[in-house]
Amino acid sequence: MVFYFHRFSFSSPSREVGRTVDNTSNKLQRFSFKELRVVTRDFDVKNRLGEGSFGQVYRGCLADGSLITVKQLRELSADSEKQYQTEAEVAAIVRHPNILSLIGYCNMRKERLLVYTFMVNCSLDFLLSRKAVRPLDWPIQMRIASGIARGLALIHDQCHPSITHRDFSCSNALLTAEFEPILGDFGFARIMRERDIVVGCGPVFAAEVGKYPPCCPRKVDVHLCGNLLLDLFSGRPYLDLDRRRNGWVSTCMNENALGRVVDPHLQGNYPAEEAERLVRLALSCAEDNPSVRPEMSQVVRMLELQSHREDPGIRSSRSR
Repeated sequence: MVFYFHRFSFSSPSREVGRTVDNTSNKLQRFSFKELRVVTRDFDVKNRLGEGSFGQVYRGCLADGSLITVKQLRELSADSEKQYQTEAEVAAIVRHPNILSLIGYCNMRKERLLVYTFMVNCSLDFLLSRKAVRPLDWPIQMRIASGIARGLALIHDQCHPSITHRDFSCSNALLTAEFEPILGDFGFARIMRERDIVVGCGPVFAAEVGKYPPCCPRKVDVHLCGNLLLDLFSGRPYLDLDRRRNGWVSTCMNENALGRVVDPHLQGNYPAEEAERLVRLALSCAEDNPSVRPEMSQVVRMLELQSHREDPGIRSSRSR
């Protein structure tokens, strides 16, 4: 597999990505605001896919029939401008199957919009909240877990300097028609050197401040990935059990009660030994102490080892 990177020079060793979008890549298409109004049918509410910290997200259709996603900045401010530029620049730095592909942008007066490839299956959050319609079977869960890990490992280890996402969750784990995961929403991303630290990045990490030594910012992404994997394997959004969820999962595993943890919609159709190892891997990623969390490259290797070790259809939890 070949990765394509665009190199940028930075005057300081650690800083928010924030150049003007016009300088990110000459391959990006510049749209006028009028063009994006047309393709979204004047930002019709029927085409609205959702809303995030960036603003409203719409589905659009280009003249050639291809579907796109249009993200419209809610309001222009110094912070939102930085978020807009960051998301555009990070998308232009790296090209990879598990990183959301930026098609173009609109940067006119007070309007800031980003245009991406359309994701047929929306996000992992969308599917988990509607799992009764089509549960994610075990092979699909493994595909999602492996792709997410590969994407995070890529931006951590194969971009120089490395990139940390810092805001990763089920809502920005997007899914193609084949359920291949795509990492999106890089508005809070940061280009960092390995020695740089981040503490207190949101409520999830407040416990780290003053309790553990400052961690490499990549370990913040590992923690977020661990929470996402637990969401995926359990079929339960993180907020369902509030912050007690991880402790509850750990207790279940210590009591050999894997069946209480794994998504009940699978109805026992999963390889129990493999599921146990992966749930424990997710717990290690979500550890409160950042120093004991694995690197994303290690997570990738462990997931790949699991996928080659046993055919998910051979042994299910019912055979135990």
